[in-house]
Amino acid sequence: MSKQKGVALLVALLVVALASVLMMAGIDQAETATARTRNALRAEQAWQMQQALEAWAGEVLLQDVLANGEVDSASDTWATPMSPTEIPNGRVQGRLRELGGCLNVNSLLRNDADDEVQQKRMQRLLQTLGLPPALLPQMLDWMDRDPQPRPGGVEDIGLQAMTPARRSANRLLMHASELRQLPSMTADHWRKLSPFLCALPPETGMNLNMAAPELWMTLADGMSFQQARQLARDGQANYSNLDAVMQELERLRIGPVASQGLDVGSHYFVAESAILLDGIPFRYSSLLAREQGGVRVLARVRGAW
Repeated sequence: MSKQKGVALLVALLVVALASVLMMAGIDQAETATARTRNALRAEQAWQMQQALEAWAGEVLLQDVLANGEVDSASDTWATPMSPTEIPNGRVQGRLRELGGCLNVNSLLRNDADDEVQQKRMQRLLQTLGLPPALLPQMLDWMDRDPQPRPGGVEDIGLQAMTPARRSANRLLMHASELRQLPSMTADHWRKLSPFLCALPPETGMNLNMAAPELWMTLADGMSFQQARQLARDGQANYSNLDAVMQELERLRIGPVASQGLDVGSHYFVAESAILLDGIPFRYSSLLAREQGGVRVLARVRGAW
């Protein structure tokens, strides 16, 4: 009799334990579903806020043209980040980042033909940063439609021997990070080079008002870092036109410098947002083109551009 009672008690305990497990599983599933719904709702809210930020960025950029014309510098209104704004259960912050103070990789070729001026600038940049000269012909082979590798370059035959195997793009770059595929491009090389590069339409020039000293050094052989810092005015350069740039170069006895591919304004910008909702962080980036007719959104991504 006592054995039967013991078995019954054990069965009862097992039933209670199983019921508890099932109940907890149900609660866990409900909480997971609730969390998923909340996260999806917050993501949609953050996405809408990013589009509102785009509208703010477009207005700021258009007002800047009215105030400063086609000249852009670090002292412009657009360069001041939007102050953090508190909202119910969160915070929104945004900023505009220009894409003019960089060496445009796509300008190395014009209609699939070599642009010797721009290629010489890339060559100087690699030398200034202490990077392998072979990176330049590899960039060109990656973009051009010619299947023949340049001296020091590599085309499909060499790329397919890599692990993993790859093929050259045979087109202009959509993003400068594509260059990470080059055989000579190590992670350390990319870390040094990437802050100075961008991938824009070939005719887009480098905004010298926003250029770092390393980029000023690409304009002429023999320019010292000290001279480049003087030209960049410690990040506060505000040249009104290219004639003013050439006059300053002549005063420092630097040159002659070709004006091809140079500018004092920027035409492409990235609107970046940092949004916090219910403790969930969201980061979005929108690529903007400022044109005569207004500001156009070219692309949107979650994360950094």
